[in-house]
Amino acid sequence: MDLREEIRSKFAACPPDDGVPISGLAPGYEAWVVKRDTEYGVAVRVSDEINISERFSSVRIWTSAFRDKNNEIYHLLLLTCHDDQLRLEFSTICAQFVDPGADGSERKKLISDPLDWWRRWRDLLGNSVREKSPHAVLGELLTTSKLLELGEKPEWTGGAGGVNDIVCGSAEYEVKSTTMRYDTVATISGQFQLKHKETDTLYLVYCRFEESSAGISIDDMFKRLECLGYNAGTLEKTLLKLGYEPGSYARRRKYRLLEMRRYIVDDHFPRITPSSFKDGKMHPAIIHLSYKINLAGLDYEDWMKE
Repeated sequence: MDLREEIRSKFAACPPDDGVPISGLAPGYEAWVVKRDTEYGVAVRVSDEINISERFSSVRIWTSAFRDKNNEIYHLLLLTCHDDQLRLEFSTICAQFVDPGADGSERKKLISDPLDWWRRWRDLLGNSVREKSPHAVLGELLTTSKLLELGEKPEWTGGAGGVNDIVCGSAEYEVKSTTMRYDTVATISGQFQLKHKETDTLYLVYCRFEESSAGISIDDMFKRLECLGYNAGTLEKTLLKLGYEPGSYARRRKYRLLEMRRYIVDDHFPRITPSSFKDGKMHPAIIHLSYKINLAGLDYEDWMKE
């Protein structure tokens, strides 16, 4: 039985929340077929220092601790899938994942840089790959941090729990971020994004970033916000909703903040809301509205100088 066939066979035989050794591998290059929760796949041992969590389609690569029957703890790198209909196809990828190659060279490359292995397979299998834009989340976290430092009590929704990104007392904040060096265009999605309660104040914060190893990451901002008193559990829950799992590369990408502007969205600010239409209502046949605002020439407060 070749490696692929053995893996495929053990997908069915492996008990839930357990691991079954894969035979025929050279000593020092052990691997297991595993079942964890609703997922099945394979695992190899890696250094405790490796922490990774990435997803693409129905496949995930991640690290986790595992305690065997002898109470020994293993730090594992797992490649798993939650689609039971793809066992045949997935077993081929799993075989390549655990195969140590000539003189163990492939296993050494895998455990030294699992993210590189993941990117190559992901790009090969996907017709198109949509990379996350961490700078967009970073702008929202920086705005939250700024408000905390000013003595406010902001609530970051990450766009998942409300129309605007941040609610802060009687004010709301919509945050837009870019990595374009000279662009001052903000994209507004929906007729309600720049609409707020008449008793509240609405601000638009515009952040300009560049990717830089000397910058800050989402994980860096997580620590900063926690130190400022923001609830870590709430923060983690929002990041998970947005698809930023602990250990994911997107949370470690660093950006340098070049500019941070705050605009007040009042009657002089260009925007489209329901009141822009006849009788204060959009035509029922219009199901979505998206437009761009050129911020050049509009008055703003420089939040980099605060």
